[in-house]
Amino acid sequence: MRVLSILLIIALTACSGKTSETDEMTDTGVFVGQPFELEDIKPAASLFELITEEPLENIRVEGTVVEVCQTKGCWLTFDTNQDVNFRVTFLDYGFFVPKDLAGQKVVLEGMAWMETKSVNVLRHYAEDAGASDEEIAAITEDQVELLFEASGVYIF
Repeated sequence: MRVLSILLIIALTACSGKTSETDEMTDTGVFVGQPFELEDIKPAASLFELITEEPLENIRVEGTVVEVCQTKGCWLTFDTNQDVNFRVTFLDYGFFVPKDLAGQKVVLEGMAWMETKSVNVLRHYAEDAGASDEEIAAITEDQVELLFEASGVYIF
């Protein structure tokens, strides 16, 4: 089991393109960024009920990754069953996640807030995700997003 855990962390950090000095293994997964307690975790969709005018700080949420930046692993999106995108970036650009993380469950710790993203920013994200020229050109309206800046990510 220990050998499998070591191979998992090697594979995860090799895929990310940049390792974090704080990667930490557990018996069931790996922390990327700053480790945190795996308690008081909320479902990602619950943030829509909790968020106000002020950012939510030091919150932990669990969800399924939908897509990851295919350039560096420098952002990801979550499935929330809502009409609002949930985009995650990483504190101080200090760590990245594996580019093949789509479909996996993770827990995030960090800060959440709502923001309107411009067409240009949305097109940049689409390009990072590997969208076609036609898909990028089809982005014609600003969009409200739930943003999350993670200080740490726990990958199951």
